[in-house]
Amino acid sequence: MRPVIGILPAAGLGSRLHPFAYPKELLPIGYRWSADHQEVAPSLVIEHSLDAMAFAGITRCLLIVSPNKSEVVRVLGAGTARGPRLAYVVQPQPAGLADAILQARPFIADLDCNACLALPDTWFRPIDALERVTRELDATGADLMFGVFPTTTPEQLGPVGIRPDGTVEFVLEKPAVSPCRNTWGVAAWTPRFFQLLDEESKRSTDDLLLQHVFDRACRTPGLSVRAVEFPTGSYLDLGTRRGIGQALAQQRRHARQSRSAHRRSTVTT
Repeated sequence: MRPVIGILPAAGLGSRLHPFAYPKELLPIGYRWSADHQEVAPSLVIEHSLDAMAFAGITRCLLIVSPNKSEVVRVLGAGTARGPRLAYVVQPQPAGLADAILQARPFIADLDCNACLALPDTWFRPIDALERVTRELDATGADLMFGVFPTTTPEQLGPVGIRPDGTVEFVLEKPAVSPCRNTWGVAAWTPRFFQLLDEESKRSTDDLLLQHVFDRACRTPGLSVRAVEFPTGSYLDLGTRRGIGQALAQQRRHARQSRSAHRRSTVTT
């Protein structure tokens, strides 16, 4: 299996949360309970994607930051004991996701490795989604693999058309009307897709949209694009006030269930 390096683009301006000026990736979105359920520690938005990478066995991650995101570097440093080791790449201008990913390419181009992508302001379930996507990329010989989740707001995200055999027909960019009620949430790819992304960036005269490159890959002869669906999973965009509210509600439900299970276990023993 080819090694996998994580890419986490965290250079966004956070304009959807204006006038909030703190890096959205560092928002505490809940708390982690200690094993004995006596202590808690804040859980940052970005830590969910890092945890998913760790679950997938990814040991190295490139975190893309803007020049004004030094606070992200200060807080996360070289990474934590439970997550991948972090290195940082600066995206000089806010030119979108495709450009952010291209900033990472020179640092992994000579490593003959695959890459996986998660977004630092999203929250998805199941937590092993990224592990399954990276595993299927290798097992199927695909060049690009998506993790696809159900959503009620595909018009605000990136819906994916999936054929019965698991191959991908199209990827849309926030369509006015979506033909499917899903969105991609995580992705993984081989160097062949990285090459296509590089070629598309050289042809483009405007800011390149990542969804458009994903869609182009579906129609590029010789490239295999597939998806893993998580029909009972969930995907939240925490870059919006609504998404943060949904995540907090979900976190409260999980905390109640966890405490209840702990109490039942204590009584039983």
